Amino acid sequence: MKRGIVLWTLVATLLLAVPVLATHLPFVQRSGTHLIVDNEDFYYAGTNNYYLWYKPIACGADEGCVSEVLDDAKAMNLTVIRTWGFGDGNNGGSGWNGYYFQPSARTYDEATFAHFDKVLNESHARGIRLIIPLVNNWDDFGGMNKYVSWCGGTVHDDFYTNTECKSIYRDYVTYFLNRTNTITGIKYKDDPTILAWELANEPRAQTAGVSVLQSWTSEMSAHIKSIDSNHLVGTGSEGFYNGRAGFTGWPYDGSQGVDFIANHNLSTIDFATYHVYPDSWSQTFLDTMDWSNVHIDDARFALGKPVIVGEFSKNSPFHPAAASAQLFAWFEHVGERVERYGNKRGKIVKFSQRNYEKMLFAPETESIGLLSPRIVPPDEAYE
Repeated sequence: MKRGIVLWTLVATLLLAVPVLATHLPFVQRSGTHLIVDNEDFYYAGTNNYYLWYKPIACGADEGCVSEVLDDAKAMNLTVIRTWGFGDGNNGGSGWNGYYFQPSARTYDEATFAHFDKVLNESHARGIRLIIPLVNNWDDFGGMNKYVSWCGGTVHDDFYTNTECKSIYRDYVTYFLNRTNTITGIKYKDDPTILAWELANEPRAQTAGVSVLQSWTSEMSAHIKSIDSNHLVGTGSEGFYNGRAGFTGWPYDGSQGVDFIANHNLSTIDFATYHVYPDSWSQTFLDTMDWSNVHIDDARFALGKPVIVGEFSKNSPFHPAAASAQLFAWFEHVGERVERYGNKRGKIVKFSQRNYEKMLFAPETESIGLLSPRIVPPDEAYE
C-alpha cells in the first residue's frame, strides 16, 4: 500500500515466532528455509512503523514518538519492526518534521541520519531488530518518482533503467550502509540491530515490465552484497506473479512487472516477501487463503527460502461477527500451514496505542499475557 501503514508482519521457516531478548543482538542469518540466530531457528512477531525516522525520540505534544512505539513493542515481546530508510526530496522545503535523508540527489542530511542513529540505538537497547527498505515505489516520502525528476526521466519506470537514476540510488545505498553511527561508532553495515535491507517498498514496473525489474533487482541486490556481507537482503515485494499454474487475475498475470519466483530466486536475495491487501486488491476470503498458500508453498518448495508476510491490512471494520470470524479463520489457516512444516502456531493480539493500531500474530506461549494486554476474541477484533 502507498504509505505502508501495515497491520502485521511475521516470519519463519515459513512464518512467525519470537526469540528471547538479549543485551547483545547477533546477526540473523539464513540456512535453507530457516532464519537462524546462533545456529538456532529464529522466529519473530513484529509490526511495521513508517515514521520512526522522523518522529521525536521522546514523547511531548506530538503523538507516536519513537520511544513509545519501541516500548509498546517490547512490552508485547515484538522483536522486529519494519521501518523506512528513505525520505527523498525536501517535501516542499520543510521535509518531514524537518527531516529528510536525501533532500536532493546525493545530498545526505546529517541531522536525519543522526536521528536515525538514535533510532537504531534505542531499538538495540530493547532487543528489537529493524527491516529497512531503502526507497519507496510510491510518491510518499519522495519515492522513485523523485529520483526520476532528479535524473531527467519522464516516467516512473525510468528509475529502473536510467543510468543516472540507478547511479543516484547506488550512491545512496552505499552511503547508508557505510554510515557510522555517531552514538555507537558502528557502521550500519556492521550493526546486528538491522535484520535485513529491502531494495524498495513494494517495487513495481507496470510499464517497463518483468524483465526490467528483474535486472534491476539482480543489479542492486548484488551491489548491497558487495558492500555488506553481514545482513540479509530482501526485495520488499508484494509478491505478484508472472504466471502461476491454477490461478488467474491481475495479481498472477505479470501486469505489475513483478515475478515472485524469479525475483526471489536470485542468489543475492535471502528471503521472499509478500503482502496481503484483500480489500484494495478485491480479493475474497478464499482468494486471500489461496494467496497465502501459494507463497508459503512456493517459498519452501520452489525457492527453498524463508518467507516474510511483510504487510497486511483489512480496511473494512470487523464489527460483524461473520467478518471478524473470517479474519481469525485466515490467521488460523496460516498458522496451520506453518505448523504443517513443523513450526509454531500462535494467537492474534491487538496492538493499539495512540494514533496507530496493529493486528499482530503473536507466538503462543505459557505467558501469553506478557505479549499483549489481552487476547482479542473474534467478536472484538476491531472495536
